[in-house]
Amino acid sequence: MSATGVSTVTLDQPDRWAQIVAGIGGPGLTPGYALGLAQSGPAPMLVEVGRPGARLVFCAIEREWQGTRDIATGYGLTGAWMSEPDTGLLATWHRHATARGYVAGYLQLAPGLVEAMPELEAPAHNEVFLARLGQGAPSAHSRNLRDKIDAALARGAALRHDPRDLVPALVDLYPETMARVGAPALFTPRTLETWATMPGAMLVGAAVGGRIEAVSLFLVHAGMAEYHLNVSTEAGRGMAALLLESAFARLPELGAQTLNLGGGVRRDDGLAVFKRRFGARAVPLGAVRQIYDEPAFASLCARAGVSREDGRFPPYRFGPAPADRAGDGP
Repeated sequence: MSATGVSTVTLDQPDRWAQIVAGIGGPGLTPGYALGLAQSGPAPMLVEVGRPGARLVFCAIEREWQGTRDIATGYGLTGAWMSEPDTGLLATWHRHATARGYVAGYLQLAPGLVEAMPELEAPAHNEVFLARLGQGAPSAHSRNLRDKIDAALARGAALRHDPRDLVPALVDLYPETMARVGAPALFTPRTLETWATMPGAMLVGAAVGGRIEAVSLFLVHAGMAEYHLNVSTEAGRGMAALLLESAFARLPELGAQTLNLGGGVRRDDGLAVFKRRFGARAVPLGAVRQIYDEPAFASLCARAGVSREDGRFPPYRFGPAPADRAGDGP
């Protein structure tokens, strides 16, 4: 698309979808990834916004809320991709979304766009870690990683790469992992199976005594790899470094040049420190928060009892913060 305008593509147009995202963005833009999301919730659509010399492409999900609709980029690390940093693309999308009757929109940006557009009001809420591939084993430059890998090997951990074994293990270990960390299991077995077998997917596992204890899923598209999921038994929790070291060696075979490791739950937490050790560069992760229908947005926030300045967006979907509900417990 070169002219100014907005077009959308649905999952029943896979060829058109694949044509638009060929060679751009990351795996979260692909039709295979979107098909996986659709098996755990509403079907995403692909949005393409064009201006002369620039394009904005993102995978979006329309959401119902109390008789209204809002829109957000789908779960994942890819975010909204731009061919050139251009705030005019976001203005074009804003006009389109307003005409479509949405109340609000949350657009996570691709890594690097927050830095490239300092004039944009998209405060970074976290950071992700980007590592260059093809530069040798990360543990060669980190004693901490080497110690973790040695500890896993000393326990008898052996690498596994066969999807016939690893896809069932991914499905089985996912709910166990989510329960252990106190997070909801968002994805169905069909979603996990779709992601694990889509073009550009790579699984790495670790087994002890023939039992698979940990599995990591990586997705690759247009030279960008993403560390999408890691699941494990309690005993397999310490094997992430071993799996990542293997992935660093194998991902270039799928054409990956960069690996997005994701971030921590919060900046500078233990998970973030672990990922930084892979020689990765911290990149701000930001999102554009747009309001398309001001009266409806204000009304929904009032009904939900939340401030429109709440750090979460759109705030009416989250209700009052826990501190505001101190007297509501049993």
